[in-house]
Amino acid sequence: MADTSTDKKIVVATFTGGNDGNDLIDCYFKVKKDGVYEFKDKSDHTKCSDISLNAGCSFHLDGLEWTLTLTAPCTDTEVNGNWHAVGDDSSEEGGTFQAQAGGTPVGEVEDDGEDRKYHIHDIHSNHGTTFGDQLRHCYFQLDGEETYALHDPDDGVLKPGITSGEPFFFTYLSQDWEMSVDLSDVKKVGHGDWKLLAGISDEIDGGTFQAQAGGGGGLEESAYTANA
Repeated sequence: MADTSTDKKIVVATFTGGNDGNDLIDCYFKVKKDGVYEFKDKSDHTKCSDISLNAGCSFHLDGLEWTLTLTAPCTDTEVNGNWHAVGDDSSEEGGTFQAQAGGTPVGEVEDDGEDRKYHIHDIHSNHGTTFGDQLRHCYFQLDGEETYALHDPDDGVLKPGITSGEPFFFTYLSQDWEMSVDLSDVKKVGHGDWKLLAGISDEIDGGTFQAQAGGGGGLEESAYTANA
């Protein structure tokens, strides 16, 4: 591995797995001259140092005990790995993550400015079902200065006036849903939570999803998928 500046941040941009994976977004790695990595949280606190490929490290973050294990490929601009988080109540979640220098999204695609569409992908169910797959290829798009509209894959508007980070309700395929999403126009990625509801309150299933900016609904699935 070539020597690189220790100032370069390799930012966690995408993950798969349970809701706890959201806590890794915007944490970052830095590569050292001897080819190992250090891992820092969003507040620039060092959580692990001297991490090498196929090796793990453990730390405390946001009330959880974490273990990260780095997997190939890991370079001076990209870090891949697995994560595992355990709560005080012994609950456990896990999955994969990918970090890119500068937060560049996986499978970079053409950016279309204010017409940018954030397509939903990498849908995870808390209960192991496929219900959430119905949301695949729906997308978010700006409909105001700071608000977005959720569209179905055929460009129909499912919900206008969405504020990043705020929950909202909508009906799709004759079913009631609740969602929230956080979108980054800088990194051109997003992530959020979804629920399939019975009526307007009882949850049938729920989980997380990732969203990535692309040039339209015809983007190839491979452009969305996070590497493990």
